[in-house]
Amino acid sequence: MNRLIFFIGICSLAMSQAYGQCVVTKDARGRVITTCELYFPGGEMQGHLMRPSRKEAIYEGSEYLGYPILQEGTLELGGKALACQLTYNLMTSEVLAILPGRTNREKVFPDAFTMAGLRFVKQVNRILGREDTFYAIPLYEGSTRFYKAFKCTLTPAAQENGYSRPEEFDGYFESKTVYYLRKPNQQSYELVALNRRAILAALRDAGEDVEKLLPKRNLTTQDVVKALKLYDSMASASASVKGGN
Repeated sequence: MNRLIFFIGICSLAMSQAYGQCVVTKDARGRVITTCELYFPGGEMQGHLMRPSRKEAIYEGSEYLGYPILQEGTLELGGKALACQLTYNLMTSEVLAILPGRTNREKVFPDAFTMAGLRFVKQVNRILGREDTFYAIPLYEGSTRFYKAFKCTLTPAAQENGYSRPEEFDGYFESKTVYYLRKPNQQSYELVALNRRAILAALRDAGEDVEKLLPKRNLTTQDVVKALKLYDSMASASASVKGGN
């Protein structure tokens, strides 16, 4: 059976002061399932000790990229590529690896990594005096940069109220694709939706020629890349004219 045990903390499952151990498997219907043995402080007194209360929680999906969550991949460190087993946490943007000759998973900080046929590149976003590191798939890296990334959230199941049917799971991991755009001389990335209005709002100084390249419906990443190439070329031409004067 393909299964991987991992430990979680409060941030991973967004449960107040909960910690525990989880296992990711597939059920008989082929669904990815995360089963967690959670512990909460403030349980029952046993002698002179306060024992934490325990609960088993079962969630549909997982916070990791793909299944099995531990896959063959490649780390890129200092210009060198290293083949190993990897897992990528979409909620925390952490990369764990079993390095050659070792048996334990270790947190690693690669410049880039490849797994599940996708290559992710490290990005550093500077927001309000702090640095936030995430990994994204480059779609366009000109003067303006455009990236695709994956995020994951955990939605708790609805509470039973006596009228609705009880939920099958305690919660649901939901993965989604997000897009980032960074203009020249900007230190922070802007989270943008893949639609014409959002892209033009991010490219506030775009001209009519750039606008014309963006369809009003069914915008694709290829459409955005074409518009960004024109946007960068026009900005470069404008800078050359100003420099010549």
